[in-house]
Amino acid sequence: YAKANAVENVEIIIIDNNSQIPYSLEQYNVDKIIREEKNLGVPKSILRSSEVASGDIIVFIHNDVYIHEYGWDQRISNAFQNDNNLAISGFFGATGVLPDGGRHHSMSNMLGIVGGTGAEIHGSIMQDVAPVSTLDGLCIIFRKDIIKNLELEKLPPHHWYDRIIPLQAIKMGYNVNIIGIGFD
Repeated sequence: YAKANAVENVEIIIIDNNSQIPYSLEQYNVDKIIREEKNLGVPKSILRSSEVASGDIIVFIHNDVYIHEYGWDQRISNAFQNDNNLAISGFFGATGVLPDGGRHHSMSNMLGIVGGTGAEIHGSIMQDVAPVSTLDGLCIIFRKDIIKNLELEKLPPHHWYDRIIPLQAIKMGYNVNIIGIGFD
C-alpha cells in the first residue's frame, strides 16, 4: 500500500529486530532489510533507521499499517515544508495527556477498511493537519536531522515512547502535529 499510493519513489526499509523467520527482499517489495542480532526495541530502531535511510524525512511505521490515500508521501513533504519548526508528525495523535498517561482528545483519519475500526471509535476524525502533544506509535514521522537531538537510547524499549518523544520535541521548542492521511 505504501509504495502503490506514493507519488514519489519512496525508500522502504525493514528493520528486522531478530524475528524468528528473517525477512527477505524476495518476499517484500522493499529497498533494504536491516537485520539486527537482537530486538532493539522501538526507540533504538528509530535511531537505526535514521542511520540507514537516505531521505530527510523518516516515516517510522508498524508493519500492519495500510496507507489508503494516494499521495500520502506528498502530504507529508508539504507539511514539513510548510512548517520549518515541525520535528515530528504522525497519523494518529492527541492534543493532551491524561493523568494516567492516556491520550486526551485523540484524532486520526483511520478508515476502518482493512482489519480495524474507524477514527470515530478512538476519538475524532481529522483529515487536515493539526497540532498534537502525543502520537500513537503506529506511525511516527521525523525530520531526520532532529532524531540525534532526542534521547531515544534512554527510553523504554516498547511502551510510552509515542508519548515521551513528542513531548521531548515540544520541550525542545519544536512543533508536533498529525496529518489526516487515510489509513488502517
